Amino acid sequence: MKYVRKATKFAALGLVVAGLVLLALRPVRGDPPKEAANLEGTWDSDWGPVTLILGEATPEDAKWIPFVGYWKQDTGKRGLIKEGTFGRQTRKMVFSYYQDWNKQDGRAELTLAADGKKLSGTWKLQDGEGTWEMTRNK
Repeated sequence: MKYVRKATKFAALGLVVAGLVLLALRPVRGDPPKEAANLEGTWDSDWGPVTLILGEATPEDAKWIPFVGYWKQDTGKRGLIKEGTFGRQTRKMVFSYYQDWNKQDGRAELTLAADGKKLSGTWKLQDGEGTWEMTRNK
């Protein structure tokens, strides 16, 4: 009888563990497609080509993906994306940047389209603000 109770407890524990594993593996409604979360690479933008570089050792299930990057606005005008984050759930990208040619810091907020091919939003500097759009360069 003692062994039957232990076997029953182990069977019940096994079912609980299996249920938790299945729950963790199920897709969550509203998550962007994996290809949408892969921002790394070059994007065409209305301010010149933008290269985004994802942070290292980001867990696959992280809510926020860190990144850095740069863009070439014109000859001798290369902007630096100092730090940024991309929210997997919100599809929102927020980053700070620096423009060496006019010595200004700025901030931008863009949102990734549902198909993962376009980022749209705004930028702001000490001297102004405006819109910024990027299209995946493939």
